[in-house]
Amino acid sequence: MHCLRIDSWKSQVLLCFAVLLLLPLPVNASSGTPEIQSEEQTLQRREIVHEGLTREYFVHVPAQATDKPLPVVLALHGYGTTATGLAAIYALNEHSDRNGYIVVYPQGTHFMGVIGDDPSADPMLVTTWNDLASNFTPTKAGPHCTQDRLKYPCPPECGQCNRCDWVSCYDDKGFLLRLLDDVEQEFHTDIDRYYLLGSSNGAMMAIRLSCEMGERFAAVAALLAQMPPGHDCAPDVSLPLFHLYGERDDNIGHDGSSTSYGWIFTSAADNTETWARGINCKGPAKPWRTEITDANNLVCEAYTNCGVAEHQVVSCMDPEAGHEWRGQRLLQIPANCVSAEQKNSLPNEPDCQIGEDSSALWGMDMVWQFLSQYHRTGS
Repeated sequence: MHCLRIDSWKSQVLLCFAVLLLLPLPVNASSGTPEIQSEEQTLQRREIVHEGLTREYFVHVPAQATDKPLPVVLALHGYGTTATGLAAIYALNEHSDRNGYIVVYPQGTHFMGVIGDDPSADPMLVTTWNDLASNFTPTKAGPHCTQDRLKYPCPPECGQCNRCDWVSCYDDKGFLLRLLDDVEQEFHTDIDRYYLLGSSNGAMMAIRLSCEMGERFAAVAALLAQMPPGHDCAPDVSLPLFHLYGERDDNIGHDGSSTSYGWIFTSAADNTETWARGINCKGPAKPWRTEITDANNLVCEAYTNCGVAEHQVVSCMDPEAGHEWRGQRLLQIPANCVSAEQKNSLPNEPDCQIGEDSSALWGMDMVWQFLSQYHRTGS
């Protein structure tokens, strides 16, 4: 979650942004023949009907042809962001081309809603994930929001929402697990190198999916997110975690106190410690550094003495960042944009324009260095 200024094609708006081959070519599931990707069409659209609802996702296979099974990054967008918008604002397709992995972009459910208390305000696109936590408040640890919190629209499928509810009520866990099965069947992938990457509300979904189905993944990166009070968790299997947050983030606070928007989250320290203790990491967290973290003044610590020797739970604070992935965000691209492959689904959203050269960005390099070293436990 939560509020982030993004550029719309008409004006700046306030958006609440909580946030695969036996052959070198992917095979068309209906015809059994290779499906050629043009230079213009870098994403392949797929559909799943889950619990009577048609859901879509998009797949980018790196441009460099290979007969080797490829790693997969399952990338989950944030609140108010589109699947193809996530690809554009973080230049993930370009990064996958340079590093040889497949990216899968699922689309969360969506509706048009008004954020805030002004009923005359223009509705905007609301996209969200049911992370099985954000609508389950309060807990013994306390409420998720204050009396004067910024109001979020109730997703229609939820029927009624309490004061602190704001995410979908659809079965997103089931949708994502079916998607993983389909990707594994259709594309030539390394099943021991499936990674989760989530931003904002997408990171909350990634954390909950990891805690409940950790055996499907090799490592997780959770960006710009903390869990609601009482919902910090750990997976049942040992699973490395990379956690990144901004010190100036007033949308999802990192110290356990209420933000100025009236929302409350478990502290970053408690979230990572709960995960670390759950995978049997011993001792306190210690400073953690790489060339990239040093070059960009990140303050990181890690639990490294874990049940599986090479596993780590790393948490990095970016002192210069708010609720944004500073090292990877192309700010001129609106987060709610859609590519040509998604335009029919969301025709009223702005087009994703080609961004500036992404080769100087460092955020995904940092994350990929962490994720790519891991295989599933026992493999």
